[in-house]
Amino acid sequence: MLCIFKGLFNEVVGPTLPDLKARIGVNYEEIARVLSARSAGLFLGSVSGGMLYDRFTRKRDLILAASLLISGTMILVAPWCPELWLLGVMFHLMGHGHGLLTTGKLTNCVTACISTQIYPYTCFW
Repeated sequence: MLCIFKGLFNEVVGPTLPDLKARIGVNYEEIARVLSARSAGLFLGSVSGGMLYDRFTRKRDLILAASLLISGTMILVAPWCPELWLLGVMFHLMGHGHGLLTTGKLTNCVTACISTQIYPYTCFW
């Protein structure tokens, strides 16, 4: 299930980018800054997610749920952002939630593989 949501987070930006560009009234060069903010959020979310998952081992599912909530909310709110900087903030938070989700999915897969002694490649597809 997490892989499906991760795929949605990855691919929802591409088809909506021309509409966001037209709604705000900017060109592709300026909207590329928003995608850079998303990538920076993804990096920071992955790093902070690793620290959170190491620190709170019993609350990994709660962190995953929070990352899904953050990303879903930002995806829902992003089309109504009237300014480029606000869209950049939304995309940064969306990337942060995506980074948390990616780190959590991999952490849960590795933990499941170790605890059940199955081959790790069955967890990553």
